[in-house]
Amino acid sequence: GYHLRVLHRDSVYRFFVDAASRVERIGPHMRAMSARRPLREAGPVDPRSALNELGTPSFVIFPATIIICHPDSISLISLTPLAADRTAVDHAMLIPPTGDAEHWAKNWAMIEDGVIQREDLWACEQIQRGLDDELLFGGLEHAVRWFHESLDAVVGE
Repeated sequence: GYHLRVLHRDSVYRFFVDAASRVERIGPHMRAMSARRPLREAGPVDPRSALNELGTPSFVIFPATIIICHPDSISLISLTPLAADRTAVDHAMLIPPTGDAEHWAKNWAMIEDGVIQREDLWACEQIQRGLDDELLFGGLEHAVRWFHESLDAVVGE
């Protein structure tokens, strides 16, 4: 969650609290919750009654599926490695069967074209270009370490 303010400053950061997320490991999988701004502004609330207003849950299904529960839709993202430096990214957005087509087109453009294509994938490409034989992870990057531990357990070190 600490990347939202910098990487997503012009897209979705306005919806989130800076660096306020929690990630838990479930076997090789992970679940996370990123705090949305109403959480900071709200008084005492029953979190069961307003989960999507207070936070955005996401799930990583090991090794390469991501589920993000937006307030009114769900993104399913699958990553397929093609080579050591190439990955295919497929994104589907699940929406209710009815609703305002203009609203869903706007949501798709913000998430797919903005967040994923222009921001996330751009950052991934820059990271890939800078990779060396050794990686140093910061204290807030424990989920990346967990992923690599799970990967090592499956394919060997």
